[in-house]
Amino acid sequence: MSILSGWGAVAAIASILLALTVATCVAAMQGLASTLAVTALSFPAMWLLARYAFGDASVYFPQGTFSAGADGKDQIIIVSILCTVLGGVIAAGWLVWLIARLDRVLSGR
Repeated sequence: MSILSGWGAVAAIASILLALTVATCVAAMQGLASTLAVTALSFPAMWLLARYAFGDASVYFPQGTFSAGADGKDQIIIVSILCTVLGGVIAAGWLVWLIARLDRVLSGR
């Protein structure tokens, strides 16, 4: 059993998702309007991710990533929640960042 299986894998996945979330939010949130836009768009993105992508995140990871038994089920649930919630914020941040960049390019600023 390697260090990146079980709770180590959960910690690694959480760390990567948190780093992506922080980086995306720093890039996208340049004022109150963009912050509110990320917040408002996060909830529909979370719903879409929960419905169509991360209902069960274990299918996206190699076999053996999570522990066997009840402990593994807890790990899968936590990773699925992290992927859904933080993934929604990341997707909303990317969208707001993209719209802001397109606005700058099209307006010539």
